[in-house]
Amino acid sequence: ITFHNLAFGDVNINKVVFGSGLAILVVLYTILLPYLYSKSDKVKSFADNWALPIAKLHHVAWYMLGALIALNVPAGKKGELLELVGCWAFLMIFAFPRNAHVFKKPRVSN
Repeated sequence: ITFHNLAFGDVNINKVVFGSGLAILVVLYTILLPYLYSKSDKVKSFADNWALPIAKLHHVAWYMLGALIALNVPAGKKGELLELVGCWAFLMIFAFPRNAHVFKKPRVSN
């Protein structure tokens, strides 16, 4: 018995947590957070202080395009393809964030 297979009646916990919950967090992180980062000094300061990588507009655009393609593939493994697209998008966000200046270490002069 694992959390992944847990169900209460007709409610599958996997679909609630990893389906709906994760989808909501991805939308908040990739769309709402970059918008708030550009509009609010508090959000910008929080993200920079905590070194939270912020997505660029093209990261989100490529992620949406990849998701649309993955969801329209006629194969039965759309979920796995969507996972691949999401992992790739988040790799790009973490490798090349909008706030890359936060991740550069200051040079120490002797």
